[in-house]
Amino acid sequence: MVRFKNRWLLVELLFPGQYSSNIPNIDALPSHTIPEVVAYGMDVDDEDLDTSKNDDPEDPDDPTLLPLSFYTSASSALLPPFLTPSKPIILSSGHVKPVTATSSTPGAVVQNNQIWQALRDSVIDVCGDVGWGKVASNMQVKYYSPTTSLCIIRVAREHIRTAWTGLSFVNTIAGQSVVPRVVAVSGTIKKLHFSAIRYSREITGLYLSHALKTIESDSLRRAEVQAWKSRREQVETELLALDDT
Repeated sequence: MVRFKNRWLLVELLFPGQYSSNIPNIDALPSHTIPEVVAYGMDVDDEDLDTSKNDDPEDPDDPTLLPLSFYTSASSALLPPFLTPSKPIILSSGHVKPVTATSSTPGAVVQNNQIWQALRDSVIDVCGDVGWGKVASNMQVKYYSPTTSLCIIRVAREHIRTAWTGLSFVNTIAGQSVVPRVVAVSGTIKKLHFSAIRYSREITGLYLSHALKTIESDSLRRAEVQAWKSRREQVETELLALDDT
C-alpha cells in the first residue's frame, strides 16, 4: 500500500485593521503567563500536551524546518502572540458592554473556503499553473477557528515549499487585509494539534487579560473568565477531533 505523506502547517491569520500591537510592552509580560487569568481560575497548565508520544519514526519532520519543539517547549518564549484586538472582546452576557468593546473575535471575518481560495490564487500568481498543479490535489484547509484565527493547512510533503511560498504572499482574504504567520509545521496532525492547543491557550489568555482590564466588578470578571474558559474548551475539543484524512 502506498502511503501519501503530508505536511501540516499551523498558521495564524492576523487582520491588521482589528489589532493593536503590544510589542512595546512584550518585555513586561511574563512568558506564557497571564496573571489575571491565573488569579481568576482559568488555568493554563500545559503538562498534558506531550507531543513526543506522537512522533512517527517512519516520517520524521523535515530537518530543514525548525523542529516542533521550537514552538511547543513550555519554557520557550519564542513566537508568543504579539497582537491584541483594538477592542476588548467580552463574551459574557451578564453586563452591558462598553462602547469600546465587542463580542466578535478578529477571526470571525473569514471562513474556511475563503482561505482556500486566497491561497489558491496566491500560488497561481507566484508559482503559475504548474505550481498550483503540484499542490492542488492534496491541499486542504483542514481547520479554522474564528476564535483564535488559527488554521491548519494540509499539503503534500514534497510540495510544502510551494504552498508556503504562496501563503507568504497572501495579503487579502475576502476583502480583508491579512498577514499570515506560520506558527508551526509537522509531519503528523496529531503532533500539530497539541501545538495548536498550546498556542490557542496563549491567545485566549491574552484576549481574556485584555477584556478584564475593562471590567471592574469581581463577579462580572469571574463570569467573563468562565465564558472564555468555555470558549477555550470548545476550541480544544474541535482540535482534538481532527484526523489526518
